[in-house]
Amino acid sequence: MNLTPEWVTAIATIILVFSTIIYVFFTYKLTKETVKLREVETSPFMSLHIDGSSWVLRLIIKNIGKAPAYNISFNIDKKFESYFSCGCSLKDKISYFAPNQEIFFSLGQFSDLEKIEEKSIPIKVVYYSKDNNKFEESFSLEWKHLSGTLTDTNRLDKIKKAIDETTKELKETNKILKVKEYTVTNKLKILEFNKKDNSIEFVFSNGYVDNFSLLKIQKLKIKFIDKVYLEGGDLYDSTTNTIFLAEEIYFKLQKIRRIK
Repeated sequence: MNLTPEWVTAIATIILVFSTIIYVFFTYKLTKETVKLREVETSPFMSLHIDGSSWVLRLIIKNIGKAPAYNISFNIDKKFESYFSCGCSLKDKISYFAPNQEIFFSLGQFSDLEKIEEKSIPIKVVYYSKDNNKFEESFSLEWKHLSGTLTDTNRLDKIKKAIDETTKELKETNKILKVKEYTVTNKLKILEFNKKDNSIEFVFSNGYVDNFSLLKIQKLKIKFIDKVYLEGGDLYDSTTNTIFLAEEIYFKLQKIRRIK
């Protein structure tokens, strides 16, 4: 087939038309996406959720948008109002809410919400942008998934039980320490145990440094001081295979020092 100049011109024109249509289409899409992006950059976005990371449930209200929100109002069923007992009221409007700003309302213990038959608390939020554009968001606040967290009643009972058991163990340990007649400081260690001609120098991890004569050291009930070595922050008597804890040595040295 021989293409005449007229045919070439016609084909080129058709290609140009299709190219122009495609260009216009993508330009329109790009413009539309740009407008949406600008709306996101200049619009507030209020977020509501129930948080269970503390000892009580909390309703967290936060503006996660990139622009401030104005004249925020909340609409909640009256039967749920009694659960928002933080001294605040959801009936009050908030005139201004900055980006990333957040407030919270106390909802009490997990067991309080367990009494509600409904699975969620519906809340409607109405707010405006700087350009007076109106936004409406509806939230269904759920809390059943927080079972087993710190706010769960069973969880709190377990924590209380664990604290009671720990307290009991500390009391038992304190009784043992009183029988041994020495005071335990926090991870006390003997850093240096220097034997001299007529005395012994002690350096403890709590900063206490002192020298004691060999005569006074005998009051520690260590028979052969030359056979005593520093091991792991405590004193080890190789003749009797006995370990003298740093806390015990520290207490007895203080007692020796007080005796004139």
